[in-house]
Amino acid sequence: MSYGASYEQYNTLFLNEASEIHPSIVYRNLGLVTVLLLVLTLLSLATALMVNLKNKSHVSYLVSASIASLSIGFGSILLSNYVGVYI
Repeated sequence: MSYGASYEQYNTLFLNEASEIHPSIVYRNLGLVTVLLLVLTLLSLATALMVNLKNKSHVSYLVSASIASLSIGFGSILLSNYVGVYI
């Protein structure tokens, strides 16, 4: 009892009809994007936490902290996708 096509039919289908899957630009340069996000995180955290709040407005503090938290989130997502693919 056979289900589907034979091995030879699947093999010829793969050899003749298959097309290559191209990853997006972000995933081709995933290491660079992750490093840039980590640098952005460190710079944003440094500007948010190392500056005297008496001389700085609260809006710029919130913007720096928001940028840092977003880049931490996106960096962790990209890093987990990268590590998850190669494990």
